[in-house]
Amino acid sequence: MYELTILGISAATPAYARHPTAQVLTLPHTKFLIDCGEGTQMQMQRYKIKPNKIKTILITHLHGDHYLGLTGLLSTMHLQKRQQELNIFAPRELAEVIRLHLQLAKTRLNYKISFFPLPETGGEIFYEDDQIQVETILMTHRIHCMGFLFKEKNKKRKVLMDKLPEGTTWKSIAALKEGKDVKDENGELLYKLEDYTLPPRRYSFAHCSDTKFTREIIPQIQEVDLLYHESTFLHEDLDKAEETFHSTAFQAATIAKEAQVKKLVIGHFSSRYKDLKPILEEARTVFENTFLGVEGETITIE
Repeated sequence: MYELTILGISAATPAYARHPTAQVLTLPHTKFLIDCGEGTQMQMQRYKIKPNKIKTILITHLHGDHYLGLTGLLSTMHLQKRQQELNIFAPRELAEVIRLHLQLAKTRLNYKISFFPLPETGGEIFYEDDQIQVETILMTHRIHCMGFLFKEKNKKRKVLMDKLPEGTTWKSIAALKEGKDVKDENGELLYKLEDYTLPPRRYSFAHCSDTKFTREIIPQIQEVDLLYHESTFLHEDLDKAEETFHSTAFQAATIAKEAQVKKLVIGHFSSRYKDLKPILEEARTVFENTFLGVEGETITIE
């Protein structure tokens, strides 16, 4: 099960009590912070997300509304006596920003930061552990910008226990979980894999940060369980979206529809819109299963 908690939905500047971009993706074994706009740590306090539970931070690009909360958060982790290593994947220039801040503050952190420059191209796996892999999605923005595709790795098959005959051995069940037919000592088929198991459920989440409308990302995010896509403007302001290399709600929904994703969540809303209902309504004319990102709400993939 994945859980995505929205901490910030505002584009460029805070507006109408909305905060700049930040999200926390919680997996059974780890937590990712995706972007860290101004005020992120305040939002974490408000919604009871403990900073020291964050193992990895991903920064999409170096526009301030996506990273200006980072150095404050790092300092708070230090003051809270963090000991656990923190991984940061971000544009390579951010390493110098962090180094200079700590140098000028004469701060030596209690914990180790391992900094990894993001790949320059899309489709590159840059994070991997026993359960998931994360790859870059190349955005089309005014400066170099990445999105992220999270995919659960191979899991064991689900055994239909109610279909198995009484007395089936645990050794046979283990073989079925591993994707193997079960045979007796003479090589005769006892349990056919397709009859007694289901394929494993593998979760996926695509985070598409600041970007102009581009169909080039569609093959990569095809049929993901949850897509987050920026929707900075209404389509009536398409000229502004084009000028600033952002997307409209109509365009985000078009990506979701053509990629056949299961659910779309939109965010990164311009301060020109106080009322977000028209943005949601516009997206739903194209892709019905669209939801507004709401600060403090958690979206579950299960």
